[in-house]
Amino acid sequence: MSGARRIGEFRLISLINHILKTISKILPTRLKKKISDLIYPSQSTYLHDRSILDSVVSAQEIMIACTKYNWPAFFLKLDFAKAFDTIDWSFLLKVLQARSFGDRWYGWIQSLLIFGFSYVLVNEQPEAPSRCKRGLR
Repeated sequence: MSGARRIGEFRLISLINHILKTISKILPTRLKKKISDLIYPSQSTYLHDRSILDSVVSAQEIMIACTKYNWPAFFLKLDFAKAFDTIDWSFLLKVLQARSFGDRWYGWIQSLLIFGFSYVLVNEQPEAPSRCKRGLR
């Protein structure tokens, strides 16, 4: 990136081998069949017929009501982009076990996490690869 001075200003490029790339394309299709069993009805995203904007509209209506009726309230806004960038992989794998994902599925996810590398291009040339330890893309 032109003018970048800190590593956080660079865009990382994740490279994985062909087999892992294929697995990463197959897994969402297989998960789609079971996702409704994993997502609570109150969650407004991750399902085909739901939108994250539903939550935004609901939150706005609640905030307006709290202001109008002078109800005490506490609101917390999370930056989900950063949340996905910093998720700890060991936690993710523990969640898969707790939600009774099979050993095969667990192994596929673990492989996707472990065998991906990130490169920073400097003057259009990749620097030495770095092994990622956190985050999801």
